[in-house]
Amino acid sequence: MSSVTSAGDVAGAVTVAVVVSCAIQPFLINGVGHRLVDHPTERSSHTVPTPRGGGIGVVGSAVMAFTLFARSRPAAAVVAALLLFAVVGLTEDLHGVPPFPRFGLQLLAGAGAALAVVSAARPAHAVLVLAVGALWLAAFANVFNFMDGINGISAAEGVVAGVAYAALGLARPEWELTLAGSVVAAAMVGFLPWNVPVARVFLGDVGSYAVGAALATLAALGLMAGLPVEACVAPLALYLADTTTTVLRRIRAGEPWHLPHRTHVYQRLTDLGWSHVQVTTLVASTVALTSALGALALHAWWLRGIGDVLIASVVTTYLQLPRLLRGRARIGHAG
Repeated sequence: MSSVTSAGDVAGAVTVAVVVSCAIQPFLINGVGHRLVDHPTERSSHTVPTPRGGGIGVVGSAVMAFTLFARSRPAAAVVAALLLFAVVGLTEDLHGVPPFPRFGLQLLAGAGAALAVVSAARPAHAVLVLAVGALWLAAFANVFNFMDGINGISAAEGVVAGVAYAALGLARPEWELTLAGSVVAAAMVGFLPWNVPVARVFLGDVGSYAVGAALATLAALGLMAGLPVEACVAPLALYLADTTTTVLRRIRAGEPWHLPHRTHVYQRLTDLGWSHVQVTTLVASTVALTSALGALALHAWWLRGIGDVLIASVVTTYLQLPRLLRGRARIGHAG
């Protein structure tokens, strides 16, 4: 990546993304809310029907910001991820697509976005990078979607992870990465007031697939720019760990892992009585911490080692938190 973006471009893009994302939500709620409605089920964390088209505004505001302030190949890669995965998500929101055909569509979207990443970074072994990139983008889009189950959680992840990639871009420096991370974070900031503490609109699959793919693209762009793998993966580590351990646990139990459920760590915390705001705050704080620890890989080898150990410790503690809290509750009742 070349460093041609200015601080003024970043500021302008952030302003557009925040303002448009926030301002467009009432129109989406009133305009498409009657067609895109999330009705509560026994597996839901909400209790009233809620519009779920908010991701349209997030994607639209981010694409507008990129169009006005960034025409680089890295920006094009993020735009491709946003738009291609938004199409898949909107199709799912409107009509529903069975899980395995849907993953096929996600792989096609991932291939298109990965092609843009390869074009931006021009790595050696481009065909291998393209194949791995398509699978990575499709996989993390699903991870993000699986984790988008309570008010504010994925908006918070998008904000913190986007800021983390923006900061990594400043540290290198890679201004395009800074601008791209800032735009994703800003678009989610504009959405956040409409989703927490009371959700007046959800991202929907259109938003969760698109934002998940955009964050996965930012991680890939960071790797292509030569940033350490820990620094690039750390902002996504909690989402990856929660989803991976949950899927493996369900597979071992003989449960259909791809169907809706309430066994993610964040869902189990709400079942233990934590509010959506409390869980979202915990997740945002943990993601910020792991991102900061991942950035230690930019420095001396011994700091990198310390950061790796601490990231593993922080994520493991998060994964064990429901069990630890249940244990404390049993002890308290026994006392």
